[in-house]
Amino acid sequence: MAEEALRRGADLAERLGHSAHRDAWRARAASLRQRLEANLWVEETGSFALALDGRGRPCAIRTSNPAHLPFTGSIALERARRSCTRLLPSQ
Repeated sequence: MAEEALRRGADLAERLGHSAHRDAWRARAASLRQRLEANLWVEETGSFALALDGRGRPCAIRTSNPAHLPFTGSIALERARRSCTRLLPSQ
């Protein structure tokens, strides 16, 4: 996920003493996370959309593709829990 890569790049830039890059990459990561949460969360399915339709609306279909998001730290904890619950229902 690009958001995770930006966060990790910012951490590396910080370790190398490149504060300008660190700040820019953290800002880009925060912006991307905000857009992800705002544009791709589908309340009805309790998961993230795979795509947007031609009008910019999330395609409300359930797939396993967004299943990696909870493990990247790129989404809100509560939405990560809901996504995992949808994908891995209790036995």
